[in-house]
Amino acid sequence: MTIERVQTGVRLEKRLVKVLKALAEHRDMSLGELIEGIVLHAFEGQTPFSAATLETIGQLKRIYGMELGAADSHRLVEIAGEGDDQPFERSHSIVLSGPIDRVFPLFTPTGETLWVDGWDPEFLHPQDGETRQGMVFRTAHGDETTLWACTDWDPVALCPGDAGFAFRICRGGLPPDR
Repeated sequence: MTIERVQTGVRLEKRLVKVLKALAEHRDMSLGELIEGIVLHAFEGQTPFSAATLETIGQLKRIYGMELGAADSHRLVEIAGEGDDQPFERSHSIVLSGPIDRVFPLFTPTGETLWVDGWDPEFLHPQDGETRQGMVFRTAHGDETTLWACTDWDPVALCPGDAGFAFRICRGGLPPDR
């Protein structure tokens, strides 16, 4: 069946994510595919896992110190304060079909203006918007301002078909007049 996937920024409990990632790796599938399977089974009132997989999950929960269970699902309270307004890093990998010199530029701050509705970066350094290590730019969405800093930039293939970059993100960013 042909589907369209979208990227989402879901926040989950840290140990739960570790268990899910390990289980996905164990099953030789992506984390997204694992979560899709769990949700589709749950929507139909079915259990997504065999007894053997549940045993593997139990082992992974012990490895990662995850003691949470279904009864805890409506009682989880995130620790507020630490890290709320602090820089954070996200990592994501995607697979693109096409020549790297054609698709990679679409995932730069300037390139995303071509296909992301409302994406309008304000370039602070360099002001011409050249994507490079050390670049800094700001985006705004509603009342939220985000400051982005490019901490790594490697448009040259490290392995056939690979290239990469990393951004450090500060929610709230700098005041608009800076």
